[in-house]
Amino acid sequence: MLTALLAALLLTLATTVVVARPAQAAPDCSGWDCNGNWPGEWGCRDDQVKVREIDMGSLDVDGRATIYRSRGCGATWGEFVFQRDPGDFTYLNLQLWWQPQYGGKGGILRHGSGAHFTLVAGTTKTYRTVMASWDYSVKICYSDSYPTSQDVDPDPESTGAGATGGCSNWH
Repeated sequence: MLTALLAALLLTLATTVVVARPAQAAPDCSGWDCNGNWPGEWGCRDDQVKVREIDMGSLDVDGRATIYRSRGCGATWGEFVFQRDPGDFTYLNLQLWWQPQYGGKGGILRHGSGAHFTLVAGTTKTYRTVMASWDYSVKICYSDSYPTSQDVDPDPESTGAGATGGCSNWH
């Protein structure tokens, strides 16, 4: 009887198909080590999770601004995807603001072109910021100010809509 049970168990195991999932590469940075690095180049987009997304429609721009987080990297970054009609030009300031959770001086993470602003005309554009540690508080902002005011928070009270743009709440 024991032999029959053992044979039945082996037959069940032999007919069970196990599908292996591809292994995810370990991220190349963690927490503060990710500060200033690009999420795709450091393996942090593999497990990205959307934290917050805001519509950029208040500037008559078809687009969205999104905060992403990587749990594996312990880091966050911003992404901006937007479009304007051909021949319709607009300056956009795209910003991911950060500050220490318990006070102190923060800063701004730049978007993908290395500058703060972009002139948009007629095509869909995607920009990402570099990363910051998830230990920081962050908010994502956009505005239509000309580059001379690019370091000005368009929504310092984080109400979601400033005079010339908008921001998410702090996360």
